[in-house]
Amino acid sequence: MADDPQRHVLPWYRRYCVELLFEEPTTDRLERSIPDDTEAIRAALTELGGELELRVSGVPFTDDPGRPPAFVFEQTQKTDAGTPPSWSLTRGGVSAHEVHEAVQQSWLTPDAATLVGRCRERWTLADAGQSGLDHQGRCRRLQIALIALTRAFEPSALFWPATQQLIEAEVACRSWLDRDLESPLPGFVNVRFFRLQFDDSPPEEVEFLMDTLGLGAFGLIDLQCHFRGLDPRQVTEVLYRTASYIFERGPVIADGHTVRGIEDRDQWQCQHMASLSEPAREVLDLDPGFPFSPRESQESEPLLDDGPPS
Repeated sequence: MADDPQRHVLPWYRRYCVELLFEEPTTDRLERSIPDDTEAIRAALTELGGELELRVSGVPFTDDPGRPPAFVFEQTQKTDAGTPPSWSLTRGGVSAHEVHEAVQQSWLTPDAATLVGRCRERWTLADAGQSGLDHQGRCRRLQIALIALTRAFEPSALFWPATQQLIEAEVACRSWLDRDLESPLPGFVNVRFFRLQFDDSPPEEVEFLMDTLGLGAFGLIDLQCHFRGLDPRQVTEVLYRTASYIFERGPVIADGHTVRGIEDRDQWQCQHMASLSEPAREVLDLDPGFPFSPRESQESEPLLDDGPPS
């Protein structure tokens, strides 16, 4: 199958958003201290961005939807496309119900639902399509902006609508810095876990589906693996490793290519196909082969698992 980017690109590709969740209301403090906060953000951006020459301007938050966002970040130099990348920070975000639904797949934060319940205010950081930036540059600049905002305002958690994932803010920022801002993990790629149930199926025949969510938001292709008889935790490692490879190298895996599975000797065959789970999109399917691939089994409805992979 030819690799058509539009088959796997998701809506977040046009405008990528990450939410900052706070346990205490912040609006009053912002209205009183915009100059100080602006300087704190600018200092963090300078330290982290270096050659990026990012600048930030601030105006008070307001309940008037016609007023501008509270903060605007802009890269001073233009890209090859001729437009400087920019980001905005606004008050509000998706509904609390949507966040609660999504955090069921936040395996890196076991108490995600409890954390969401404690948060009383949300802001949304969004880019504007980042014309002229590749996926790596776009992700790195979002990480820099989020680290700067975390240092300035100390949110409790970050929530990615694009990956259905919630992570403690300090945990996410520390992980990005440990990886020198070169990896989308954690946050920008999530591995989800589903148990596929059949009537009267013995335990040894229970099938699982695991997929990634996040690569499609950067114009790349997400992954899935439909299997039985394997340790889901080990399959998670395969998916994260392959996702990181695609993020680093781009769309270089074609139909019929293989990737390393759980063991060094394992070669899992790749094939572009329609996803078995929502959102509907084209994914790169990793087939672990006999006897772990349930290709000949009847179709079933993916059901959200009640607990983490085990």
